[in-house]
Amino acid sequence: MSDRRTELDLVGVAGEAEGVVVRLNASSVLSVGRSNRGLQLHDPLIGIHHAEIAWRRGAYWLTDLGSPSGTLVEDRRVEDNTVLLEAGVSIRMGDCEFVLERRNRITPLEYVAILGPLSIAALVVLVNVFFRGHTSHAPSVTWQEPIARGDLVEASRQLPVPRTFIRRFGIDLDDLRIRRVTDFDLNGRDEVWLRHNGYEHPITFDEKGAWVLLGKLPIDCTDIPDDGGDLPLVQCGPVLHDVVDGQYRPVRQEGAVVWFKPTWSDGATKVGSPPDAAEPPEVERALPGEAVFDPNAANQPQRVMFAREMRLRSFLRDRGVREPIHYLICEDAFPGVRAQVLTESGKVVRLGKGCLRDVGVSRPGIGRPTAVAFTASGHRALIDDIATFYSGNSDRAFLDPQYAQFVDLVDQDTGPLLRAVRVWFRGSAGGGHDAVAGEARLGVGNSLIPSGVGPKPAQLAVTATIVSAGRARLDPPGCTLLEVSTKPWECGLTSGCFSSNQFMTVVDVGCGEPRILLEVPYTGGLVQGGDDRIELRAVVANAELRDRTSVLGARLSYRMIVPDDEENSAQW
Repeated sequence: MSDRRTELDLVGVAGEAEGVVVRLNASSVLSVGRSNRGLQLHDPLIGIHHAEIAWRRGAYWLTDLGSPSGTLVEDRRVEDNTVLLEAGVSIRMGDCEFVLERRNRITPLEYVAILGPLSIAALVVLVNVFFRGHTSHAPSVTWQEPIARGDLVEASRQLPVPRTFIRRFGIDLDDLRIRRVTDFDLNGRDEVWLRHNGYEHPITFDEKGAWVLLGKLPIDCTDIPDDGGDLPLVQCGPVLHDVVDGQYRPVRQEGAVVWFKPTWSDGATKVGSPPDAAEPPEVERALPGEAVFDPNAANQPQRVMFAREMRLRSFLRDRGVREPIHYLICEDAFPGVRAQVLTESGKVVRLGKGCLRDVGVSRPGIGRPTAVAFTASGHRALIDDIATFYSGNSDRAFLDPQYAQFVDLVDQDTGPLLRAVRVWFRGSAGGGHDAVAGEARLGVGNSLIPSGVGPKPAQLAVTATIVSAGRARLDPPGCTLLEVSTKPWECGLTSGCFSSNQFMTVVDVGCGEPRILLEVPYTGGLVQGGDDRIELRAVVANAELRDRTSVLGARLSYRMIVPDDEENSAQW
């Protein structure tokens, strides 16, 4: 029998690769790229010869072959480098994401051979249990007409749903619906518009019939037909989405999202001149002598018109910012956060001087503008960056309860566009670069610059989404090494499993004797654990399906504990 370490599958969980399963072979090298050698992917962000996986020195190793966009292994960039691979490791190339999974060593036929001496009754029960978990309960949704998945797959009203899709988004099949089936691009492979939990997940299929996720959209969007015969533009409220690199992404938003802080009762903001006046009005305000965090006075977003881009250019130039921006934060906008901008290149840059006196709105009494998102991607990035500042990452697993209401207010719906309200900026005369960045894919969790007054940034956290049963390892800083074990995703009496049984166990195998740090039952919910070095939080969602409990999604987050004598703002 082969070495246990060689029995790994490369499983596609996102992008064009979703649903693809490649069995790794210790005797051959797997090439990945746009060429027709090895695993061929058509993602334009993937190089012709992007990477390869080979068995060397008793383990599988991934080598990035100088790809233009790089390769991420466990969210760590690999460029012209080779890294060790283990079961449970995630790999991202372009928009494609893979997970290494351990193969089952015992097939149903092997169960029959092993259990031959046992009674027929016991054998039937065990084999039925195996197939119930793997065949009869294969998830699917139904449409009123056959769905075309390509020439290699027979059209059917039943659409199988990949388990990786279910677990990635925490899908409850009872709430998953097909809203419509289309073939906008006329390629013979339908687009299926799935709806779940307030979102729409459009998918299509590759040449082999495997799922290709086209993105995640709000519900109640409107199609804008494309004369080129491709997928339509989609207008979702004030944000227009288009297919970019195979995914629906925001390409334009109407107006700007502005976060307003209520004016102080003593020395309220005075604004009144229209934005087309020769000069913006002076702004007078009396700030309180001591900054005290008050969730009820937190910033609330509204969508308004944007005026005077030339003024914004000079406003930025006067503060040393030489490239277009996605969002702007003024001083006193968020407790503990300095005035700064997110630039087109994805960097957070400190403003050279404050901006509260140089930003205003054309209608008095609406509040004091403290932050502005000029692009749809900048709007999402600002929300995620604020969540990261207060909780360690955008997943919010470690969000302090005292800031939960505050972050929720920052993230609330902006409502309709207020066309009668415009935001303006004061700056010296002159031109310069374009002021507003173009829509772009932005990473989340930028490290905002702290002000040094008020709350300090939370210790950075890492969140892993679990998509399959088995063992995986997470390697935090220091000697800690987490071994994560997950049981089958369904637990029922017919398989001798009770909901009180453990679904997930996390053991520290890197610091001395192995120690159990966290145990999570099938009942799920939020479970906390850890020790004096690391803090753990697991979130497991489940559904009760007649005689069994089914896990819908599982996430594990961790962060290192900073000693009291070290600065809390130190980021590892």
